[in-house]
Amino acid sequence: VDVREFLVFALEEYGAVVMTADSVREALKCFQQFPADILITDIGMPEENGYNLLNQIRSLESTQKRQIPAIALTGYTANEVIAQVLNAGFQKYFPKPIDVFELITAIYELI
Repeated sequence: VDVREFLVFALEEYGAVVMTADSVREALKCFQQFPADILITDIGMPEENGYNLLNQIRSLESTQKRQIPAIALTGYTANEVIAQVLNAGFQKYFPKPIDVFELITAIYELI
């Protein structure tokens, strides 16, 4: 929660409109109601994880012509985890603690 609140503050300072969700279910509802330019998700979420969220979003997008760019946040930095994140379809990942400037730069690159 603390990291999420900090990131919301930081992203809004750069002019972003940010929507947050506490779970995969809530994130999917937000995604269906409001089109987003980018997805930033923690891999470790309650009940389901960021991989499940991305898979479900990709399923919803299968009827659309566009695929939302996705960034994963993770506390794990082992090479196997990094490979798993990228193989799952995330374009970028950031280990915690997150460097906000690097995250902002990645967002600009992806959108």
